Amino acid sequence: MIYVVRDPRTVAISYSNHKNTSIDKITDEIIKLSKSVFSELRKGTHLSTDNCKSYQEVVENQQNMIRLYKSVGFDLIIKDGYMYLDGSDDSLVNKKRIQDEALFFFILFPWIIEEGGDPWKYIHERIPIRIGHLPHLKTPANIDLMKRLDLNDEDKLLGIIKRLKGRGFIKSSMDSFKLLPPSKRFLELAEQFNTPIDETEGEEE
Repeated sequence: MIYVVRDPRTVAISYSNHKNTSIDKITDEIIKLSKSVFSELRKGTHLSTDNCKSYQEVVENQQNMIRLYKSVGFDLIIKDGYMYLDGSDDSLVNKKRIQDEALFFFILFPWIIEEGGDPWKYIHERIPIRIGHLPHLKTPANIDLMKRLDLNDEDKLLGIIKRLKGRGFIKSSMDSFKLLPPSKRFLELAEQFNTPIDETEGEEE
């Protein structure tokens, strides 16, 4: 596989011509934002105000940034409080990694609810979660799910937590972690899977 990546300087020239904007202004945007932000996003990291000093600046210039990333084959997705890159690059699409992360959250969120909590509140208020209290290896059902992805021991669970920290989903310390805005991606997906079917659906009026 061969990747062809345009020189940011030529992208700047092309884009400035298209927008009839000062080349110096466009170049400054690329240098200040693209260099620092793209290197992290390209690795599959999700950025938010918690781990990116330039986050607000990117949001303020998001239309320019979206076009610039589009020109080199990536979609810059900016959501509520976080951003990430979408594309076919192997660093962004890793099936095993996505499965591991999804399972971690799909076990975590129902457990938070069972404990009387609200996952959305845990994200918005950065409520700490004790690693030693996690349910992933505490019940036969959860252990079976973890075993299917070869994650059924403490070291592998800690490995997932470490990767989630590196990818910007959580902020962790020695014995606890906090959910960051990017974890909304998995919470929204989990809610779709767990939405109860309306019992009246399909009934004749």
